[in-house]
Amino acid sequence: MNEVKTKSRSWRVLSVPLLLLLFATLVTAGIALAGGPAGNPSKLPAQSNIVVQGTPTATATTCTSVGTPGPWAVRANYPEFMAGLAVASNGTNIYGFAGRASGRRNTVYKYDYATDSWTTMASYPYGAGTGSQAEYGYNGKIYMVGGTAEGESVNGIYDIASNSWSQGAPVPAPVSNHGLAYWNGKVYVVGGGQYGVPGSAVYAYDIASNTWNTLAPLPQAKRYMATDAINGKIYVANGDTGSGSTNNLYIYDIATNTWSEGPPSPLASTGPASTVLGGKLYMIGGSASSGYTNNTYLYDPATNSWSAGPSLNVARYTSGAAVIDTPGGQTAIVVAGFGAALWLDSVEASILPVVPCVTVTGTPPTRTPTSVPTAPNFTSTIATPSNTVVPPSNTTTATRTNTEIPMSTPTSLATVTHPPECRPAWREIPTEQGYGAIHDVAALSRTSAWAVADAGVLRWEGNRWNVVHSVPGTGLRAVAAGGPYDVWIVGWNGLYGYPDTTFTAHWDGSAWSIVPSPNPGERGRQLTDVFYVAPNNVWAVGHFDRGTATVGFIIHWDGTTWTEVPFNDYVWPLNGLAGSGPNDLWAVGSQIYHYNGISWDFVGWSPQYSDLHAVDALAPDDAWAVGVYWENQVALSLITRWTNGAWVQVAAPDVGPLNDVVALAPDDLWVAGERGILHYDGRVWTLNTSAPPGISFKALSDSSPDDMWAVGQRVDPPSGVAF
Repeated sequence: MNEVKTKSRSWRVLSVPLLLLLFATLVTAGIALAGGPAGNPSKLPAQSNIVVQGTPTATATTCTSVGTPGPWAVRANYPEFMAGLAVASNGTNIYGFAGRASGRRNTVYKYDYATDSWTTMASYPYGAGTGSQAEYGYNGKIYMVGGTAEGESVNGIYDIASNSWSQGAPVPAPVSNHGLAYWNGKVYVVGGGQYGVPGSAVYAYDIASNTWNTLAPLPQAKRYMATDAINGKIYVANGDTGSGSTNNLYIYDIATNTWSEGPPSPLASTGPASTVLGGKLYMIGGSASSGYTNNTYLYDPATNSWSAGPSLNVARYTSGAAVIDTPGGQTAIVVAGFGAALWLDSVEASILPVVPCVTVTGTPPTRTPTSVPTAPNFTSTIATPSNTVVPPSNTTTATRTNTEIPMSTPTSLATVTHPPECRPAWREIPTEQGYGAIHDVAALSRTSAWAVADAGVLRWEGNRWNVVHSVPGTGLRAVAAGGPYDVWIVGWNGLYGYPDTTFTAHWDGSAWSIVPSPNPGERGRQLTDVFYVAPNNVWAVGHFDRGTATVGFIIHWDGTTWTEVPFNDYVWPLNGLAGSGPNDLWAVGSQIYHYNGISWDFVGWSPQYSDLHAVDALAPDDAWAVGVYWENQVALSLITRWTNGAWVQVAAPDVGPLNDVVALAPDDLWVAGERGILHYDGRVWTLNTSAPPGISFKALSDSSPDDMWAVGQRVDPPSGVAF
C-alpha cells in the first residue's frame, strides 16, 4: 500500500468500536519495536515480550526457542516420478515445475494441503528438463530461473491467478542446479552449473525493473547447494565443487554485497533441498559419501549453529522443498527426488507449530493521576445538517438472503508448551486518565500521533500523551490523519451514554471544529470508522437502529460537506473501512462492500455466525479483514483474505475477537485482538505478544515499519492504555 495512511502510515485510519493504545518504540536502553522490516518476506515469526512499566514491575519469562519441528509425515504422492524439479510456494499452495525421470519433463502441478491432492496446471512452455529453481515473488507470481535444458538462462514467470506463463529478462549467463533466493523485491541466482561446470557468479533480478545486476561472486564455485534468504542475508550450504561434496556455509550480506563464512554443516553432501521455517535454514536430504541421506539439518542464524531435525521417511537427493501455511503452524513440504529406488514420487511434510509468546506475570501497575487536566472544548456546537439523506425504509427486520462468501474453516491450532524465541519488547506509555477507554490511534511520525478515547482527544508529542480536547457526552471511536494539519475524528453524541446522533470534527492545525454530518434512521446513529484519502475525499461508516434492525450506512466528505452515499443494501452494521487507493475501498461488518471509484457494491457476507471489525488493503487483489466468529458460544479469532477474487478464511492463533489490522507489506501484517497481537510474515500468522492481565488490545497504527502503537483499555481500574 503506497498511499498516505492516516492511522498506520500515511493516509488510512483503522478503527474498531472499543478500547486501547499500544506503542512499541526503539529506545537506546534496549527496548526495541516489535515488527520485521516491511517489504521483506520475513520467515522468522516476529514475537515479543511485553514489559509493563510501573510498580510493581511485570516480569516476563525467559524464552529460548521458536519450537521443535514435527516428524516427517507422508502425504499424497507427486503425480509423476521426478527428480531435479523446481518447487515453490505462495504460502497457500505448493507448486512443482518440470524435472526429469526417464526423460525431461515440462509438467506443472499444484498441491493443496487441505485436500492432500495435486492438480495439473499450465505446462512450462520454455523447454523441458531439470536443474531449474523457482521462487515466489510475493506479487502473485513465481519465477522459474535457469535449468530446463542444460545450460539455459530462461527466466520464466508463472502467474498464479491466470495460470499462465510469460518471460522476464534472461539470466546474464546460462545456469543450472544453482541456488535461488528471494528478498525484498529481488530474485538472487547463486553459483550453479554452467554447461556442467560449477560456477561462482551471483546475479540479482529486480522484479520491478525487469533487469539483472552482477554481484560479488560466491567464494567457491559450486552447484547443487542448499540456498535461501533470511533477514537480509542469503545462506548457501553444502554442494558439489566438481571434485566432491562440501559442508561449508557461505553467507551473503545483501546490504553490503559481501560474503562471509559460517560454521560447516554436520555432513558434507550435494543436492539437498532447502527452505526456511521458523527463521532457520532447513537442509533436507542430499547425497553424501555414504549414499543418499534422510537427514534434516537446521541452521539458526541467531545462534550461528547447526542442529539435527527429524529424519525423512525416504532418503532423497535433488528433491524440492517449500513452506506453506497450515492449521497449527508452518509446514515444510519436500517433493519427490532421486533415491535408492531411482526416481521418487513420494512427498513428506513436517510442521512447525505456532508458538504462543511469553506470558507476563505480576500485577499491572495502577496509576492515580494527581489531577485531571482541564481541556478546552470544541469551537462550535452540533448543528442539524441540511444534507441528510434517509435511506428507504425497505426493512425493519434483517434476514440474510444472499449467498454467504465461501470460507474454509481452519482446524484447531496445535497446543505448544515450549518457550518461544526472545524478541524485542512492547512498553506501556502513561496516558491521562478519566477519559475512558482509548479506541483508536493515528500515527504520523515518532513524535506525532493522535488518539481518541470515549470523551477526549489525546495527542502524542514525542515524550508524553496529552489530552488536548475534552468532548463530554460523546463516544469517540475513530481518528484519521492526512497530515499534521488535517485530522478527522468520528463517533457519536448522546445522553446517558447512549448514541443518538453522529459526530465528526476536524483539526486544521490550530483548532478543532465540529462539522455537521448526516443522521439517517430513527435512533442509535453512530460512526465507527473513518478513512482519509485526500483533503476533499474522506469516508466514514457506521450504523443506526430501525425497528429491530441495525442498519449500516456510509458517508463521504467532498471538502465542503458530509453526504450520505447510497449503496445496494442497508441491512446490518458496518464496522471497518480501508483501502489501497481512492478507487479501491472496502467496508466490512456482517456484510462486505467494495468501492471501485464509482459505486459501492455488495460482495458478500462474512462467514455464518461471524462479524468483521476491521479491514486493510495492500492492493486491489490483496486485502485482509479481521473480526470474530462464534463456535459453541465461544468467541474466536477470524482472519480473512481477499485474493484471486474471493475472500478466504485463514488459520491463525486464537486471541479472541480481533479488532484491527494493519497491512504494511505482503509479508508484514499486524492484528490487534482482545488477548494479544498477531503478526504475519508472508507465510504464517504467529502470536507476537500476549496481552498483560486485565488489558485488551483494540487498535494499531504505525508511522513507519519499525514504529508501532497499539491502543485499548485496562479493565481494573477502568482506563485507557497505550503501548
